[in-house]
Amino acid sequence: EAYTIAALDDSGEQVDGDTSIVTRNAFTVDGLKVEIADDATVTYTLYFYGEDDTFISKTDALTEDFDGSAIPENAETAKIVITPTADEDGKVTLTEVFGYAGQVTVTVNR
Repeated sequence: EAYTIAALDDSGEQVDGDTSIVTRNAFTVDGLKVEIADDATVTYTLYFYGEDDTFISKTDALTEDFDGSAIPENAETAKIVITPTADEDGKVTLTEVFGYAGQVTVTVNR
């Protein structure tokens, strides 16, 4: 599973939480693009990291596709946090992870 139920804090560190999902591993920003489903019930936030996994910055909660133009110059990797906007009980369960993750497509150069 590429995502885990958690959150990232303002310094880019993973913290416990049940209202969002986070990529388990950081991925390259080389060629990074993100597409979100037209009828998405989620927002997503990109967290950027530089050398030695040093946190650089994060985007606002995004509801549109990300074309890669706003990647910080010194960023090497990124993580994504996906937050449901219409979850019935406000908590993400294991059975819901796949549905939320499927609304956001991350593409990078391999």
